[in-house]
Amino acid sequence: MVAFSIDTSPLPKAKKSPQHGNYGTLMSSKETPDEYWTPLKLPSELSVSEEKRVTSSRSDLTSVATDNLPELLDETLAYGQTTIDRAFAFLGFSTNPFSSYAYDVCNNKASDMRLSMLSNISTAYNVVSISMALDIMQDLYETTSKDKSLCSSALIAGMIVGQLAGGAIGDILGRHMAMAVVMSLQIVGALITACAVQSSFSIYAFIAIWRLILGIGCGGVYPLAATITAESNDDKKDGGKAVALTFSMQGIGYLLPPILTALLARFVPLRLLWRIILGFGAIPGLWLMVLRLKNQIARTNSQVYR
Repeated sequence: MVAFSIDTSPLPKAKKSPQHGNYGTLMSSKETPDEYWTPLKLPSELSVSEEKRVTSSRSDLTSVATDNLPELLDETLAYGQTTIDRAFAFLGFSTNPFSSYAYDVCNNKASDMRLSMLSNISTAYNVVSISMALDIMQDLYETTSKDKSLCSSALIAGMIVGQLAGGAIGDILGRHMAMAVVMSLQIVGALITACAVQSSFSIYAFIAIWRLILGIGCGGVYPLAATITAESNDDKKDGGKAVALTFSMQGIGYLLPPILTALLARFVPLRLLWRIILGFGAIPGLWLMVLRLKNQIARTNSQVYR
C-alpha cells in the first residue's frame, strides 16, 4: 500500500505521454512512487498573466461562436440534411422553407416561401375537396344536380371576388396581414362547412353560403402569395423561380382529396368521412397560425436576450 503525504515543494513538470500529449497520465509501474502521478496545474495555481490569457481566449471563442452561429449551424446541419433539404438545394434554393431550425425564424425569405406554399396547397385542396364530399353525400342525403352545381360554383364566385379584392386589401393592411385575413376565411369556411347539418334549411344551401366565403379566402391567396414571394427575393431571376415553385405546390393540394378519401374510406363511416374531407382544408391555415405564433415568440425572446 502506498502512503501519500503533503509536500509543499514545487511540483515536478508534467511528463509528455504519447497517448495523451502534454496532459498528466499514469506512468510505468517501474517508476518510483513520487513519479507515479504526473500532476496537472490547477486553475487556482495559474499566474495572473496566464489567467488573463485564458479569459481572453474564452471571450474570443464565445464571440466567434455567437457572431457566426448561422454559418456554424449550416455546416453542422449539412451532415444531417433530409431529402427535402437536398431537393430545395437542387432547385437552387439556399434554405428549406419548411425547416424548423431555431435561427430560421429570422429568415424572412424562407418564412415567406413557406407561407405562400402552404396557402396555395390549402387553396387547391379546398377547390377539389367538394367533389369528393358531394359524391359521398349523395348516398346520405337527397341530392339533385342543382345542389351539386350550387355547391361547386359558390367557391368559384367567391374566388373571383377574392382575387379582385386581395390586392387592394394587401395595399391597405399590408401583405402579411392581408394573407392572415384570407387564410382565416379559409379556416372558418372549411370548418363550418364540415359542421353543416340537415334542417329546415337545406344542407346544400348552407354549404354553398360558406363555400362562397371560403372562395373569397382562396381567391385572395393568388395575388398575395405571388407578391409576397416576389418581394422577398432581391434578384428578379430568383423571384420568378420562387413564384413558380410556390404555385407548383397547388399540384399537391389537388392530389390530397382523392388520396385522403381512398385512405379513410375503409375505416371511417360515410356520415363522418365527408365532414373530415371538408374540414381537412383548414389544417394548412391552422399550421400557418401555429408557425406564426412560434416565430413571434422566438423573435421576442431573441430581442430580450440579445
